[in-house]
Amino acid sequence: MPGPGTGYGPEDFAAGFGVSRETCARFARYEAALRRWQRRINLVGPSTLGDVWRRHFADSAQLAAHLRP
Repeated sequence: MPGPGTGYGPEDFAAGFGVSRETCARFARYEAALRRWQRRINLVGPSTLGDVWRRHFADSAQLAAHLRP
């Protein structure tokens, strides 16, 4: 996975985790809600907002491989 500030986004996430465009669209809606609510309450570290797809979505998606079916 690329490091911070490398422009990791929806296309990279889809390619890296094999998710559909529809799933990426849902994550994009979640990202918009996260950014909207972040202004009111501290949901994630402010310094990580510029790297949401890598720092939050990809980091979390990596755990899926360890879940039981």
